[in-house]
Amino acid sequence: MVRIALNHALSCSRSLSSDVKGSAPPAGGYQAAPPGITFDRFVRACVVVKQITESFAAQDTDRDGWIQMNYEKFLQTVLTLP
Repeated sequence: MVRIALNHALSCSRSLSSDVKGSAPPAGGYQAAPPGITFDRFVRACVVVKQITESFAAQDTDRDGWIQMNYEKFLQTVLTLP
């Protein structure tokens, strides 16, 4: 298990901006999604969890389950995953 302590410092060069653009609902309206998760999405979720775990474990140099990083490093680690 990897635990992370975060320092919330984000440099201006790495600041994130998000443009949220709304759109009109489809002509037929929204339909409720079927309950549950498809097998493909389950497999993808497992792969993503494994990638994130490996990424943070690589930074746990003393293998004690703890790492400390600032927010900028956290974002860089998460957003550079394949």
